Amino acid sequence: MDLNKIVAQQVARAEALIAVYLGLYAGSIDLADFNPGSVKRAGPEFKRCVQLIQDLAAMPVVSQTTVRKMVAAVDRLAGMVRAPQMMAPTRALWAIEDRIRRTPLALVRHLAAIAGAVGAGVWGTIDRSAEAEIGVALAGALVMLSFGCSLSHLRDPDHTVPKGLLAFLAVGALVLVTKGVLFTFLIFGVISAGFFIRDIAVWCSKSQTGAAVTRNRDDELFGDKGQIFTVEELYDISGGPGPAHSEYGLAKDDD
Repeated sequence: MDLNKIVAQQVARAEALIAVYLGLYAGSIDLADFNPGSVKRAGPEFKRCVQLIQDLAAMPVVSQTTVRKMVAAVDRLAGMVRAPQMMAPTRALWAIEDRIRRTPLALVRHLAAIAGAVGAGVWGTIDRSAEAEIGVALAGALVMLSFGCSLSHLRDPDHTVPKGLLAFLAVGALVLVTKGVLFTFLIFGVISAGFFIRDIAVWCSKSQTGAAVTRNRDDELFGDKGQIFTVEELYDISGGPGPAHSEYGLAKDDD
């Protein structure tokens, strides 16, 4: 067993995870030169984990204990990257979205949001009873919940979710007063369709990336350029989105 090769693989995996966390391209991070303290939004646990991985990678003599600690530390880093630190309400929305976004429920949720918004608008227009008003209000709350779940998987969700929902509510209230129930819920339906199209694009991108990784499974571990993994494999290993479809967007200059 080549312990040095295993450590090198875990270093490449850690670099890909850090790149995903920052919204950068795989291969853009050099673990040896990376300063975790420069990531202002990272929590202390993330910084300690990266520092531990750096210390283990720098050890002159690699033992099986070192390898076990390295694998455990990179696994812990992967958990932090996939579930970033958030405020409790945003984390609840993020957890709901994360559980369903790779399942058929995601498709059902989007279609229900689109059809429900249109249906609620028509119902509230032709029926002015108290029951219809309650039903339309409930439909509006469910549509906002769907919006919140989708916004929770954008970069900096603690700011995006409250500001986004406030914007949707403000625009909805303005349109409701000026244009009526039908037009308001048609707009909500269009917004729901926009989130649906975005997720379809992400799913297609991940499917293409997965196919590319499968075709390269029989290649040599070390290529001519000395790279341990291809860009696609780095993102597959890290569990993160592809470089052009990062769910948290590109990192800002101060990250």
